[in-house]
This record gives sequence, C-alpha cells and structure tokens, in this order.
Amino acid sequence: MLITNMKVLIIVSKDSQLNSLCDLIKNSGCDCEVYNNSIDGLRKYKENSFDIVITDMKMPLVSGLEVVRIIKKINNDTPVLVYGNCDKTAKLCSEHGAERIITKDFTPELILNEIKDLCHSLKK
Repeated sequence: MLITNMKVLIIVSKDSQLNSLCDLIKNSGCDCEVYNNSIDGLRKYKENSFDIVITDMKMPLVSGLEVVRIIKKINNDTPVLVYGNCDKTAKLCSEHGAERIITKDFTPELILNEIKDLCHSLKK
C-alpha cells in the first residue's frame, strides 16, 4: 500500500544513512525534505506543517533528544522517529515522546513500514 499526501521532514547529520531515504519516501507518494543540521530542520518545522519527523539521535548543535523535545512542545501530535543505536538515549527519546526508534541496521522497507503505520494511526 502506498502512502500518499504525507509531508515528511528528515533531520540528519551529513554522514547519515538517512540522507538517501528521501527519494524512497518520495517514490512512495509522500513529500519529503531533508536538512543536514538540526537548527535548519527545526526552523523549517516551525515554518511548515509536517506529518512525520525522522531525526538522527546524534546531531551537532542540537541533539536528537532535544529535537524530539522541541517538536513535541510545538505540536505533541507530530510523530517522531529517531534513528540511532544507543539504548540509553533511545529510552530518553521515547520518554520525551518519540514514537519509534529506528536502529542503524534498518532496511528501506522497515522505514516505509514505520511511516505507513504512523500514517494509518494519524488518519484514525
């Protein structure tokens, strides 16, 4: 099942595996924007409406945990997926509202399935 008409914001470090994810998301029918630093990504989030945010856990300037906190403060209903492998930080991100933690051994299909699940829960 394709996911369509969703706006996805990806905030990643420059060397992240997630950088190539935007094309895959676009091919599934979603709009997608990628920002390679948390300041620009958060600025864009504040200016526009996004349905889902995906962020790296380890980011320069503003950490993934802080990205989750800021997004949830602006709009608690926006689902946030956090990418990383640190169990302690992943737990903190979950405690601050991240819906899902994606490990670094993800497959493109896993990410799309996570987005589909979140899309369906948003539409309910």
